[in-house]
Formats: sequence, structure tokens, C-alpha cells
Amino acid sequence: MASPACRANEAEASAVRLLGLGSGRFEVVAEAGAEGVRLAELAEGAWRVWHEPLGLPLRLPMAITVRLVPEAAWGAEARAHRVTAEAGGAVTVW
Repeated sequence: MASPACRANEAEASAVRLLGLGSGRFEVVAEAGAEGVRLAELAEGAWRVWHEPLGLPLRLPMAITVRLVPEAAWGAEARAHRVTAEAGGAVTVW
């Protein structure tokens, strides 16, 4: 059985982070690590570049949420995209 400190480290390593919350642009859901932070930075930069030429507002009423999953965690079912339409006009792409 793993020690409490080891279990805490495992929980921290697999913790899911939400980056860009409340931005009205992109929100990134990712496991702890530099990849999610980097994707959030790239998304924010892309919004600044795209918003004027594409006529995007400074922020949307509901952000575009991107879920980042490490390749090692992909299963056969994860390779197919799933789209869910939700109440209030939210669309989730997995």
C-alpha cells in the first residue's frame, strides 16, 4: 500500500486544472503540467490576433472549452470526436 505522501503526490500529478476561467475566450481543462499552461497561453495569443480580422468580440458570453488529455491516456474511444449540445447553446467537443 502506498504511503500517504506517495498518494498525495499521485493525486497532485493527476489533478485536473482549469485555465482561463472567466476569460470569455478559451478555457483549457488539462492535467497538471506545462502543456495545459502553454495551450492556454497560445489560445489567448490566438484570440488577440484573430478577434479583429474575424470580427470576434473581446469576450464571448460562454468561453470555448478545450480539453487536453495526455496521449498516453487515450483509448480507442477517445480517438473519435464526440459533440454534445447542452442547454443554453453550449456545445462541447471531446
